[in-house]
Amino acid sequence: MATCLSQTAISKNCGYVLGGLSRLWYANYSQYSACTQDGTGTVTAITLSGAAKFYEIEFEDNQASYTDALELANGNRYIKQGVTLKLARKDASMIDLSDDINLARMVFVCQDRLGNRYLLGRVNGLTTTISDLSSGTAVGDFAGWSFAAEGFESARMAILSTSVVLAV
Repeated sequence: MATCLSQTAISKNCGYVLGGLSRLWYANYSQYSACTQDGTGTVTAITLSGAAKFYEIEFEDNQASYTDALELANGNRYIKQGVTLKLARKDASMIDLSDDINLARMVFVCQDRLGNRYLLGRVNGLTTTISDLSSGTAVGDFAGWSFAAEGFESARMAILSTSVVLAV
């Protein structure tokens, strides 16, 4: 029987931490070729095929997040990664865009409020699980697009080096 041991101390953060995302990009997983990682696992380059590029998704303040969570099922351990956001926009081009993104498998780069960037979906990609255009009920209710994508990975999200430039 294999024995898995942890030999690392975990210390608390002695600085500021802010939740949420400040920016978000996606690329089609079928056009994602690879990422190069250094000895610590930090991504130093992302390669897309041909003229493929990353597309930025704008979102409302305090309305975007990512998750990178351990799941356990039937004795298997894997990572469930996800991205969620809300965008207060309901027009013809938003309907067309949501139709396109609904069927895509994607990789995401998420930037948190401290400027750190993370690559999600690098092993298997993420697929859309929620794509709702809604009006809300009352004047102050959210009206627009709610989006979520999820995927199952064999590795945690990867941190991007500050030197990585996204093809946009």
